[in-house]
Amino acid sequence: MSKLIQSGEAKKLDTPQFPAVSLLELAGHWLAGKAAGASGDARAMIGHLEKAVAAEDALPCMEPACWPLPVRPTLGSALLQSGDAIRAEQTFREDLKRWPRNGWGLFGLEQSLRAQGKNEAAEDVRRQFQKVWKNADVKLNLSWF
Repeated sequence: MSKLIQSGEAKKLDTPQFPAVSLLELAGHWLAGKAAGASGDARAMIGHLEKAVAAEDALPCMEPACWPLPVRPTLGSALLQSGDAIRAEQTFREDLKRWPRNGWGLFGLEQSLRAQGKNEAAEDVRRQFQKVWKNADVKLNLSWF
């Protein structure tokens, strides 16, 4: 992936309307984070996912979005799985500011609140999640993020 990002071919594709190199860098950090998590390296997983979130934030604002899959739920899930429910909550809340009513963000926020023993707040979020997810045909779990 690094070779592809640094290649002249990728740089030739880079335009203000399609930031190819930035998208490849984001994807590279997301992939490295997922690989680190799969190998049990929580610190590297979180570090790469934080870089992926920063890369996503640096993308130009456009419709449709250049990168249509929010990265914050993946980071929030990684934080929650590593035992940092407080930072996970903050991450999911930030995701919901950017993507209101995002079922993935609501599901993660509920889980992070439950992990902190904030059951009343978690129930409120669960009700919100049920409304937005009522027509979905899949049941979410954090390992999907």
